[in-house]
Formats: sequence, structure tokens, C-alpha cells
Amino acid sequence: MTERTWLLREVLRRVIAVAPLPPATWPSVARRVLVVVAFFVLGIAIGDLSVTIAACFGALQVGLVEAALPFRRLARLLLALSVVCIVTVTVAMLIGGTWWAVVGIAALAYVFGASAGISANAMTIGISSLALAVIFTGAPRPADQVPAVTGWVALGVVTQALCWLILWKPERRWFVRRAIANKLRADAQMLRAATIDIPSLVRAHAASDTVASVLRSAGFPADQERRLRSAFSATIVATRAVIAWMTLERPGEHDRIAVGLRLEREAYRLDGWPPGRGNGALPSTHDSGATAEGLAAALDRLHRTITSLDDVDAAADEAPLTGPARIAESAPAQGTRFVAALRPGSGTSLHGLRMAIGVGIAEAITVLMPMGHSFWLPLTVMFVLRPDWSFTLVRGVNRLVGNFTAVAALPALLLILGTSQWAMLAILIVLAAVTFRWFFGNYVIASFGLAGTILLLDFATNPVDDVFAARFVATVVGALIAILVLLAIPGWSRSVAPAQVEALVMALTRWRSDVMRRSEDRGSVDDSALDADVAESRRALIQLEPTVTGVLLEPGHRGRPVELAMVFASGARELAALTATTYALFTLEGSSADQSGEGRDSLAAQAHIGSIAADLDRSVTAYRDAIAAGLGDERQLPQ
Repeated sequence: MTERTWLLREVLRRVIAVAPLPPATWPSVARRVLVVVAFFVLGIAIGDLSVTIAACFGALQVGLVEAALPFRRLARLLLALSVVCIVTVTVAMLIGGTWWAVVGIAALAYVFGASAGISANAMTIGISSLALAVIFTGAPRPADQVPAVTGWVALGVVTQALCWLILWKPERRWFVRRAIANKLRADAQMLRAATIDIPSLVRAHAASDTVASVLRSAGFPADQERRLRSAFSATIVATRAVIAWMTLERPGEHDRIAVGLRLEREAYRLDGWPPGRGNGALPSTHDSGATAEGLAAALDRLHRTITSLDDVDAAADEAPLTGPARIAESAPAQGTRFVAALRPGSGTSLHGLRMAIGVGIAEAITVLMPMGHSFWLPLTVMFVLRPDWSFTLVRGVNRLVGNFTAVAALPALLLILGTSQWAMLAILIVLAAVTFRWFFGNYVIASFGLAGTILLLDFATNPVDDVFAARFVATVVGALIAILVLLAIPGWSRSVAPAQVEALVMALTRWRSDVMRRSEDRGSVDDSALDADVAESRRALIQLEPTVTGVLLEPGHRGRPVELAMVFASGARELAALTATTYALFTLEGSSADQSGEGRDSLAAQAHIGSIAADLDRSVTAYRDAIAAGLGDERQLPQ
């Protein structure tokens, strides 16, 4: 097995290990599914599914939005999404089957591709409008039928939006609590291995950013926000305590399982499971050293802060928010960022151009070769094409797996359950639930659910035997178009890797220096400086992680994938060691009765840092030498 083959296997393992946990809660999923299913049942009742299916599509698209916003901002978002969807569907049906459809969809694809990175909501609005445009241009209608179909789409969109607004308060609360629960589950993931596992470490830090972003946008009342921030602060203290404990104490499997179960139990409480779930006695951990005491205190505080979320009479933990001062960061205005993203020559406009070309080519093929409900080809390109090669390749493989599973499973289910409308309703409930639950989670599962839902809705109005075979072929061709477009207009991760490596090295070096100074003189570096070191280093590592994956999957060796992977692994280990030492320095200072134990842990952590820092220095030197050698070889090539 070559080094590159081994590294590619590691990439696949990492992708599976760090797949995001679904942000949607089951009550929220039930609300969205109910709206879609209601219109399907209405179609059965009136004996005309062909008209109510349009409402199902509208409700499906609005149901894909995930957000925790104040009421007015949510209402504005849903209003904008509703208007965009309704106008898009109307225009799409009028120009469907013509070359105007190619021009219009290419323009819409440019806007989506360039602006999708602004925010999750901007991406969802773009997906919804482009998907509806592609679907309804693939099923053109006579002009006299357009108002009726548009009316049903509008009814589905508005109904889903109104139900969300009615349930706004509990939905917002569920969403934030789910984000914090996912943060705890990411922490529990670290406890499954004897040492800190790199993918789980990155996942835990990324989960903190997700919670911070949600809290920044949610706009809770003062008391509720204080309690939620206190709970979030407790999870961050728990993360650092777990890392310090694992790094310095090297606990056994029994102790790690015990702590993991405590974190999982708190996550269940946040998710709103009945109090009786998992209330049995948990195994106790073996206490030894200051970090074990600190971990026990962190878990106790975590329990108290989560209890205060449900019990308004409980005193909220008023301890200061540790680390994530980034919650207070103000983001640029969405409108300004949107205009800047669309400007030709901007960093995002290149991906907009790729999307316009790829989706435009797919739409042109459907015009030249009418296939009837021919939206699947451009829809595949839209979902597969990503800003860089590696994620386009990963997305393509994931979508192929998800779509092929749907194409194989749906006919089998229809064969077993029958093709009656009530059988299709039962299948729709399951597929829609999978879609809404996992749309921002595992992409393979999301592709299966979304592809299966759209296939079922299409089959309900066009029950022909070849629809599944046609979708199979369209998925393959669409993924191929996406890959060819990215080869023609490449976006290589290796071009940004050197600068990201230097940023990581600078951040970790500064943090290492501050830790050593603090250990010698407590007054030389304050807590805020160490918190800033934490934030900058973890941000640099999180940005480097997808780049490493990208370079490993790109053709050729100019990006030096082996050396870059070594830099990332060494950097992640140093991040864990510095986190442990920082926790020991300013969380355990003076809190342990055993001062000698505290000093022992601090010295052990510093020795550990020295060893890992030397590994990182060697890895970075090897990476720089490999890059320099590659550049030298290129200069020697004949011009």
C-alpha cells in the first residue's frame, strides 16, 4: 500500500467520523412533514394529485430552511423566500422547454453559486429557488394553467411558513438546545479513543463555532439568553477539561466511558427526552490528580446550567463566558455581502461562473433532448458542483450513493407495498422525515431522502416504469458534467495550503510562548490573551482541515499531500496539548488542594508540548522543503 493510498483511506475515515450531527429536532421535523403530507392527502381526497403535488414541492422547499432568529427577522426571511419561490415557479413554467429557460437558469445558477457562502439561509434560499426553477422548467404548462399551479405552490409555501411562525418560539428554543446537545455529543466522541483523536478534536471545536453562531443570531430575551450562554460556557469548560484529563491523566476505558455517558445524558436532557430516559446510576470515574478534580467540577457545573434551562426557579450559573467571546461578533450586513459576492472578479464569482456553465449545459441538454420531467440532470449538477475539486468529488460520490439507493429502494418499496396512493403516502412520510432531519447532516442520507421524495412526487403524477432508469442515467451524467466543469475551471486547495500552514504555525507558536510565560509568572499573561490564542489557533486548524482533505484528493503531487497531512496531524496534537495546559494553568490555579499535583500536571503538560512542538517543526520544515523542491523542478522545465 502506497503512502497516498493509505492517506486516501484516512481521508474517507475522517469524512465519516466528522459528518455533522443533524441540527433539526424531531418535533420540528414532524411539523414540516405534516404540512407536506397534508397536501398529498388533500390530493387523494379531491382525486387530483397532479395539482396538490405543486403545493407539496413548495412546502418541501420552505421546510429545508434551518434558522434560529427573532420573530421579525424570521418573518422577513420567510417572506423573501416565499416571494422568490413563487416568482421563480411562475417564470419557470412560462419559459420551460425553450432556450430562455437555459439563459434564465444559468443566470440563477450564477447568483446561487456566488452567494451560497454568505450564510446558511442565503444558501437555502438559493437552493430553493434554483431547484424549483429546474423542476418546473422540466414540466412546462400551457399559459392558462400557470396561475392554478402557481397558486398551489404559493399555498404550500405560505402554509409551511405560517406553521413555522406559529411555532416560532418553541422551534427557536429546540434549535439552540439541539446545537448545544450536538456540541456535547462531539465532546463524547473524543472519549471513544485512548488518546485525543484528530477528527473528533476538530469536530468538537467546529461544534463550538456552530453554537456561537446560533446564539449570535437567535435574539433571546435577556434572562433566557444568559442561561443559554452559561450552558454553552459550561460545555466549553467541559471540552477543555476532557482534553486536559485525557492528555495528562491517560484514563482507562472504564473512566472514559463513564464520562462519555454523563455527556450523553446531558445531551439527551437538552434534546428534551423524558426525564426517565437513562436515569440509572452511571459508573463512577477514578479520581486522580488536579485535572480529574477539574473534570468532575466541570461536569457538575454543566449539569447545573442545563437544569437552569428547564427550571426557571433554579439560579442560573453566573460564571463568566469562557472563551467564546466571538458570540458578540457582529457580522457584515447580508445585503452588502450579497452584492459583493456577485461582483465579477470576486473570490466567489468564479464558483458562480462554474455553476452557470454546468447547470446551463445540463439544461441545454434537456432542451435538445426532451425526456419528459427532465429536471433531474441539471438538479444533479446543482447539488454536486462545489467550489473546489475535492468536495465536488466527495459530493459527487455521496450523491451517487444516495441517489442510486433511492432509485433502487423506491421501486422495491412500491413493488412490496403496491402503487396505491395510500402506499405512496406511507413512503412519503418516511422519506420526507429523513430529508428534513438530515438535510444539514449526513449528505448521503440527505441525498437519499431528498432524491426519494422528489422521485416519489414525480412518480405520483407521472407513473411510468422508465422514470427510475432515467433518473439513474441523469445522476451519472450530471455528476460527470460537474466534474468536467471543475476540471475546465479548476479550484485547487493546494494553492491556499502554504498560507494556511504559516497561519497555523504562527498562532500555535504565539500560544506556546504565552503558556510558557504564564507558567513562570502568572501575572505576565492574562486569561483574555490565552483565550485569544485558543480562538486563533483552533480557527487556523479548522480552516486547514478541509484543505488537507482537498489536497489529498487532487491529482498530482504538487500540493505535497503527505507532508501537508503530517503538518495537520502535528498541529492538531499540539492544539490538544496546549488546550490541556491552558486549562491547567488558568482553570485549576488555586482550585486544587493538592498544589503539588497541579504543579506536576503543569510540568507534564509543558514537557508534552515541547515534544509535540518539535514534531510540528519537523513536519513544517519537510513541507516547506517539498514545496521549494517542487517549485525548483517547475522552473527547470523547458518553456
